[in-house]
Amino acid sequence: LYWSTLRVPVRGDESGFGLTDRDASTWLGKNKPVFNWDTYELSYKYNPGDRTVFYWSLPDEFLGSKLGAYGGHMTVVQRGVGSGEPVQDSSVIMTGNGLTVHYGLGGGTDEEEKEENTRVLLKEDGWFTLKNGVPLPATREEFMKVLSNIEVIHVRASTKKEMEELMIQKAMMDISVPQNTGGPPASGVEECECPDGYSGLSCEECDDGYYRDKEDDSEGDLGACKPCPCNDNQDSCEQDDEGGEVVCVCKEGWTGLDCDTEGDPEDFLDPQNSTDPEYLDSQEYSDPEDYSSPLDYQDSDLYPDILTPESQNPPNSQRYPDSRANPSNQANTGSRGNPYSRAQPTSQAYPGSRDNPYSRAQPTSQPYPG
Repeated sequence: LYWSTLRVPVRGDESGFGLTDRDASTWLGKNKPVFNWDTYELSYKYNPGDRTVFYWSLPDEFLGSKLGAYGGHMTVVQRGVGSGEPVQDSSVIMTGNGLTVHYGLGGGTDEEEKEENTRVLLKEDGWFTLKNGVPLPATREEFMKVLSNIEVIHVRASTKKEMEELMIQKAMMDISVPQNTGGPPASGVEECECPDGYSGLSCEECDDGYYRDKEDDSEGDLGACKPCPCNDNQDSCEQDDEGGEVVCVCKEGWTGLDCDTEGDPEDFLDPQNSTDPEYLDSQEYSDPEDYSSPLDYQDSDLYPDILTPESQNPPNSQRYPDSRANPSNQANTGSRGNPYSRAQPTSQAYPGSRDNPYSRAQPTSQPYPG
């Protein structure tokens, strides 16, 4: 293994570098760091009277598995303008896998903190954990646990109690790689021969075809690596955080909860067997009483603004057969046996009086003499 260096300079306001307090709880509002194109620095100016101790949060490039950085250095090129007594607080705070380690306060003496940079050794020496507020030296196992999955790195920006301005230019981290980089050999970095199911420099990762059983700590705090229960037809699998079940991601051409059925998943989507609530709702039919019968429109010719079935369907419509529109329907013309017939009652049944709602007879000239 050989040393290489990860370099991430600040480029613009959205470079991934942030500014926060020790516990990442301070809201900066509109007074956020801004990028200075003249000096290629991200800078922050304090409000008058503000004595907050700020930390730079490093971007995503420095997060995740960084076991290859063990034994190397991390350097942050920064500077500040301030006065007063030095700040007594952790110089670096790093969190991973639910564990937080600190560097600087109560740690060793290897820290080199100058006006231009902060440089720390990525090794358990000088790092500590806090137990009920009491600093305890970090063990190698604890430090490796954090390095295996770094979630947060905060580097203290405030060096004096009365700061005026903070500036950061770039961050760097030494990382060991297998190819010859022209750099010196990486000393102190372990490269283990892993048992089945494990991979990585320190066997900290699960190999392909295995998943991390977080409930089984027999192989360590991170959980044991176990074979995927997917009949060797999976691209990957992982344990669900909520239910603890193992979820298979099947290879192309396989489907099923355990990837045990050959074929495209879409081939098995039978709508008739669907239990999807949205699909079932779309298939529900309204009660027949919700629909008006054509008989409800018998009297609609008294109200010409109401749409009748005839106006909604072309002549000879098969949906609403009508004796007038369909000459072939002579058998049921005007009979009650034809529910769609519009034949009017005879004048004998309803003489031309006001009691006959179907009568259209005009009044005689007698009621209106002259």
